[in-house]
Amino acid sequence: MDGLTAYSADDIFENSSTSSAGVVSPPRTWREIRKQWLDQSPQLIRDKQLIDHDSDITQHSRFWRNLKELQPRKTPSQCDYFSSQSRFQGLSDRSYIQVGGRFCLSAVKVHVVGLSCRFPGADTPGKFWRMLVAKEGGSSLSNGAVSRFDRDDFRFNCIEPADWFDNSFFNLSLREAAVMDPRQRIMLELAWEAIEDAGVSPSVISSSRVGVFIGSLGDSIKDAGSDSSISGSSSSFIANRISHFFGFDGPSVVVDTGQSSSLAAMHLSYRELRSGDIDIAIVGGVHLVRSHDRIRDLGRLGVISAGSECRPFDEQADGFVPGEGGGVVLLMTSSSMESASAKNYAEICGTAAGGNGANFGIIAPDANAQAKLIQRALADAEILPDDIGFIEAHGTATAQGDATEATALGDAIGSRRTAGPLVIGSVKANIGHLDAAAGIAGAIKAVLSLWHQRFPGNRNFTSSSDLIDLSGLNITIPTDTTELINHHSGSHSYGRVSSFGLGGANFHVILGSSQKIEPGYSAESVPHDFIAVPWVVSARSVAALSGQARLLREFLLSEAGADADAVSVGRELLRRSRFEHRAVIIGADRQSFLDGLDAVASGGQAAHVIRGVTTGASEGGKTVLVFPGQGAQWIGMGKELMAWSPVFASAMAECAGAIDPLVQWSLLEVLSDDSSDWLGRVEIVQPVSFAVMVSLARVWQSLGVVADAVMGHSQGEVAAAVVAGALSLADGARIVVARSALIAQGLAGNGAMASVSLPLAAVATRLGAGVEIAAVNGPASIVVAGETTAVAKLLAEHERDEVQARSIAVDYASHTAQVESVRDALLEALGAVDAQPSRIPLYSTVTGQKLATETMDARYWFWNLRKPVQLQRATEAVLDDGFTRLLEVSTHPVLTIAMQDTADAVGSPVRIASTLRRGEDGSRRLILASAALEVTGVGIDWEALLPTAAHGCRIRLNTDPLVPGEY
Repeated sequence: MDGLTAYSADDIFENSSTSSAGVVSPPRTWREIRKQWLDQSPQLIRDKQLIDHDSDITQHSRFWRNLKELQPRKTPSQCDYFSSQSRFQGLSDRSYIQVGGRFCLSAVKVHVVGLSCRFPGADTPGKFWRMLVAKEGGSSLSNGAVSRFDRDDFRFNCIEPADWFDNSFFNLSLREAAVMDPRQRIMLELAWEAIEDAGVSPSVISSSRVGVFIGSLGDSIKDAGSDSSISGSSSSFIANRISHFFGFDGPSVVVDTGQSSSLAAMHLSYRELRSGDIDIAIVGGVHLVRSHDRIRDLGRLGVISAGSECRPFDEQADGFVPGEGGGVVLLMTSSSMESASAKNYAEICGTAAGGNGANFGIIAPDANAQAKLIQRALADAEILPDDIGFIEAHGTATAQGDATEATALGDAIGSRRTAGPLVIGSVKANIGHLDAAAGIAGAIKAVLSLWHQRFPGNRNFTSSSDLIDLSGLNITIPTDTTELINHHSGSHSYGRVSSFGLGGANFHVILGSSQKIEPGYSAESVPHDFIAVPWVVSARSVAALSGQARLLREFLLSEAGADADAVSVGRELLRRSRFEHRAVIIGADRQSFLDGLDAVASGGQAAHVIRGVTTGASEGGKTVLVFPGQGAQWIGMGKELMAWSPVFASAMAECAGAIDPLVQWSLLEVLSDDSSDWLGRVEIVQPVSFAVMVSLARVWQSLGVVADAVMGHSQGEVAAAVVAGALSLADGARIVVARSALIAQGLAGNGAMASVSLPLAAVATRLGAGVEIAAVNGPASIVVAGETTAVAKLLAEHERDEVQARSIAVDYASHTAQVESVRDALLEALGAVDAQPSRIPLYSTVTGQKLATETMDARYWFWNLRKPVQLQRATEAVLDDGFTRLLEVSTHPVLTIAMQDTADAVGSPVRIASTLRRGEDGSRRLILASAALEVTGVGIDWEALLPTAAHGCRIRLNTDPLVPGEY
């Protein structure tokens, strides 16, 4: 490799000083490492002159690229991080790695993972990109807002309206919002949107060390004469507001270097991230035109366009158009990005800062200074001029400024390229000069260009100024969108951004493209083996939820959304923060999602849309899983889930392993049997129902539904005991098989059961001989049982008196004196049952109270079949103990109405939900049931219900939970 010989870490650091304890003392800086490396590598000494001069940037970059390849390569097991606490005070443990007892500088990569903007004519990155790539070149020139100025002839590129703010979202009173600098309000919203765009929860990143770096001019609004006026008016509080709201304890800095302020903020944050002082950075810039004084002063310098058109590098350029706006990028190190599973828009590969020095005027640009700045950035990124795909120039459309910048670009990069002319452009042609936010606008344009692998054409450009020799400088200014190709490597693209302050504070940033992967599914439909996909949207108000739906619908109908697949959109939505107003749209194709979004946006209803509002109690409440007795069974129950849910199928296989040895039939065969023969056989129905309920509970557990307690009705109590850990699966199977077999052998054909919709006292007065109370399910839901003729007579009397009553499809009278006939046989069959203390509380429907589950021996299970079921009392007990959510785990809701009646009677705001429904597809019904829980505040793990994408793609969604508030 160019005559260079690779050296090991021992060769490089063989003369490193060693303490008396035998610990190697690492060099403190990269410059020391570089010197030590070169001094101890004789064959590299002859090339040392290359890095001591900036004259040949190509050789300089190639030298350092080769040198980087000489560094020792070790596996993670061979390397360990060097601890600053125990080895070298003051050195970050992420700055160096130790390899074989020697130390090298660690390569910390920094990535752009989130974007947000509020630019003239574009309040989201998606709209901004569409403006940039519009066929005629988008522009946003407008009149200044009348609410801010008394004159309507003052033209600038404004954002409308700049004074809208969702104060309640940020927990700010109307009074405090009113005295805040509007730049604080804008940056609070943009910071939130950038975090949301990254698909990262604010609570997750708050646990890391996060810095906030904002570029803004140092002017302040007038004192509002209130206690909050200092924090509300000082520009230094723009960053502090963000840090305070999110709880970030890293650096909170506002940078003022004039027009380069926001790129200066990016440079500083990049250095902080590379040093290891912070893990994450919120970086941005903001500028608002609040008076015409500043623009009047700029006009006196002759830099304002008289024709209200910004034409960077063009022969007709006569200055820029003033503008306002703000933008934010979220930066993370590689480790932070991977742990947060954030999207990777681009990588920051290098930055540089510089000044004009003692040139002929403090506000005059200097080509030599700019060229050196660019060279230092190129060296910092360790890339070659041919690697550069484009440069987003400062480009102010002023004669001197454009000519100076073009000359510097040509000298530093254009003339050193062999891969064709250098592509340049300037976003100021589209949105004007945003002053302190100009740099972040250019950076966001560059990031989007790398993400889309296209560089937008330049608006308002026909031919270059006489002062700019594009051909001689090897520069081109395309007017059409340009595809990005790295001529050096053929894959990775690089873009650069320049921003220059009027007083000579100059900054340059180099960005590299991420490895963008195309979606793995068709946009038109979900995968064939998935019946539906959930889209979860939420907001803090009804209006904001409607706005979310409208934005998502706009995305689907846009060019970007046309190719977005349902699974990727659903997965991206799940990465957003959850708020109290929620809606879940269950769709199987594009039209169903559009219809669902329409319903949410308009406040209407749709069968595949579940809406709800969580409360503090419901979101943090406790859940009881409720297992019914017989009556939920139907042909085909669970059949679709067996094919669709691996969790359900696995649990059913375990149940089959426990049940099949005890019976003369196969559990899985019965489940797939489309005939109705088994529905009338209690000895089959009850074990099958038990297995399905236990398996459904396993599915809920896989979806993140935590059971805080359990409750079971009659034979459903066996499943509850297994789920609670009071019984093993084998003991549960033994109980339900023996119990149902004895019912079939000793009770079947001798009795009947019926449900009566009257209070217990009223039913008791109407009971005749041979009929008993079998279950008290709710305030007006009573089950009676007894001799067949006696029950039939009671039903006839109720029909005559127009009392609602119905027969239950069984031919035995459980929970009555008839059960005494099987007492001895049941006790003998269940003598070996080994009940244990449960992991979670079990509320008994035998006693109507919380039970010590180690008492659930054979005698208990006899009384479970003999005594009346006390569901109402057990429900009242769980409500009294503070449980706020009851989830019936069954193939059809049997107990939900009775439990709701009980909750209403005691005035409890409990939420009640069910699982499957008779005759409905199990997989789709499970998604709907999950949605019903989601909108009550349960944190469903929706990822478990989504297929894994063929590729790990991420997409951009223009969703925003903020709405204009009272202010």
